[in-house]
Order: sequence, then C-alpha cells, then structure tokens
Amino acid sequence: MGGEKITKNRVAELTISTAENYGSVLQAYALRNFLEEEGYDVDVINYEPEYLKNRYSLFKIDNSSFIKCFKTFISSSVNFYNRILKKVRFRGFQKKYIGICNHKLDNIKELERYNTVFVGGDQLWNTRITNYNTDFFLDKLDIKNKIGFSVSMGYNDRTVEEVSFYKKYINNFNYIYVRESTDVDFLNSISTLDNINYVLDPTLLVEKDIWIKLAKRSKRVIHKKYILVYIFNQDINTILLIKKICDTLRLPVYIIKNAFRKYDENGFINIKCVGPLQFVNLFSNAEYIVTNSFHGTAFSIIFEKNFSCIPYFGTENRMISLLNILKLQKALNNEINIFDYSSVNSILDIERKRAREIIREIKGQN
Repeated sequence: MGGEKITKNRVAELTISTAENYGSVLQAYALRNFLEEEGYDVDVINYEPEYLKNRYSLFKIDNSSFIKCFKTFISSSVNFYNRILKKVRFRGFQKKYIGICNHKLDNIKELERYNTVFVGGDQLWNTRITNYNTDFFLDKLDIKNKIGFSVSMGYNDRTVEEVSFYKKYINNFNYIYVRESTDVDFLNSISTLDNINYVLDPTLLVEKDIWIKLAKRSKRVIHKKYILVYIFNQDINTILLIKKICDTLRLPVYIIKNAFRKYDENGFINIKCVGPLQFVNLFSNAEYIVTNSFHGTAFSIIFEKNFSCIPYFGTENRMISLLNILKLQKALNNEINIFDYSSVNSILDIERKRAREIIREIKGQN
C-alpha cells in the first residue's frame, strides 16, 4: 500500500469495516456506495484498531472465577458451530460487498498516499469504546483533505477529560459532518472550524432499492409472518412491550440472538448465525419490529416498517436525534405504532439531496 500519492478521485474510507457488527459493516457498505455514486473510487481500508482485537474470537472465556470459566467454556463449546457460520458470513460480506483492501493497514501513516480520507462510522469518536484512539482523528498525518463524514460520538455526558481530548484533535479536519444533530452544537463550541454540520447515517443516504436488492441476495430466513426483535439488554419494560405486541398481532416473535437453544428465556425464537445479508433480509420481511439499536431503527425506517424503538440507555441520543429529524418521535411510545411513510420519505429525499450537495462541494474543492 505504500508509494506515491494516488489520483485525486481515489479516496480512502476509514471506518470499522472488519467488525462482526451489523451496523458497522452495513454503514461501511452504504458509504462506499454513496461515494462511488458521486464519482469517487473508494478504497475501504482494512484496519483493525487495538480495542477490537480478540473481541470476536470463537472462544470467549471469562477467567474471573472458576465457575464463570467453566460456564463460558461450555457455552462457547456448544455454540462453536454457530459462531463459525456467523463469522464466515461476515467475512464473506466484507470481502464481496464492501471490498475491503487486501492489504491490512498496520501503520496509519500509510494513509498519507491519499489526498482525501473520509472518516466515518458508528460511535467512531466515542472515547469510551475506542479507548481514546487518535487514528480516527488522522492525527499528525499529511493528508490534503481530512473529512469526518457521518461520524457518531456516542454519549452526551462528556467528562472534562473527554472534552479536552476532542478539543485537541477535532481541528485536524477540513470538514466535519456528524450523525447526531446535537453534536453539531458541541463541536462548534470547542472548535475553530467553519465546516461543521450533520448528515444522516450512510445506510439512510443510499436509495432503498440498494437494500431491497441486497435483501434478495439471501434466501428468505423466515417463511411466515413474524415480529422481529433486535435488542441489547432485555429490561423488563422492553419484554412486556414485546409480549403486548405479540398478543395483539398474534404473530410469533423471532429474536436475533446467536444462542444454542431454540427459544430464549422469554419464549422468543432465536435466529442464529445471522450475517449482514440475513440481517437485511429479516428486516425487509418483518411485519413488526422492536429494537433499541440505532441501526435496527434505521433499517426499520428504510423498509418502511411499523416499529417500536426503546432507546439504549447512555447512547439514546443516536436514536432520538434520528427520529426527531424524520418526525418519527411516535416510535418512542410504549405501544403498537402504525406509520405513514410519505412525509418520512420526503424528508429522507431532502436529506439525501443535501448530503450529495455536500459531497459535490467537497469534491469541487479537492
């Protein structure tokens, strides 16, 4: 990957594209499509930050006590096949659909051969996840155009240390477009940059047809009507809402969960070995969706589904910001929702057009 500067229309996309995380890989896929539609040749950088190494290992053993060690060993053993299949599906998607560079980036200085680098992704500037990784701020790199595009920052309750960190590194960029509208005010308060604003997540910036075609790349996962659940941390209020929806719609509940058992502790049917293609397929065919995930919310909207959003505590700003922009605050109600997507799609069209104008302005100044 070393060598002289390459053509101005070939750009680098620095994001978390190697993770076994649906939002990470699908936004990486979407951003590449979005930039290529605007005439860029995109290299999706094969980069794995230190904090992600060993996070997706096939065996996860908790050594904090003998009992936990034994239990996690048994759990990892019985679920080994499911973990392998899921990993294979992620790796296949990353290679075929994202087109990650074959060369693995070991030294961030290698990015200096590009004139333009787009940094973007889910919680990429969330210091509590990245452990204050400065690579995503392109620190001390000689690159003409450093662009933060649809970057998520995560938490709002920032410590003095976190604010100081952002102040130190945020001015490295020529342009910054964050994913949460509330973060625009924060960055403007600590930065000397003029070009700070928001854009939607890349999954929402590309046209719906792209996702419909991708969903059809997988065989239909469930061959009947169903309620889809994609959540983290099953709190009692969320479970009660799911059961209420189930009783009303009289449909089975399927939950994306790579567990060995057929049913989880609430009687929901586990959907195992879900890769990115199967994830999109499941959202496209669901009758109703319950989620506390940002990208679960995004794909509910993309496929124009009736859904309920239970914001994940701590990073709830991500979902609330998106729902406010699209006038879908009703999704936060603790009840069954029915949406008319005509006005939502009009707002999406406006936001997509605005994002394309931003990219064209950036490209014109390269």
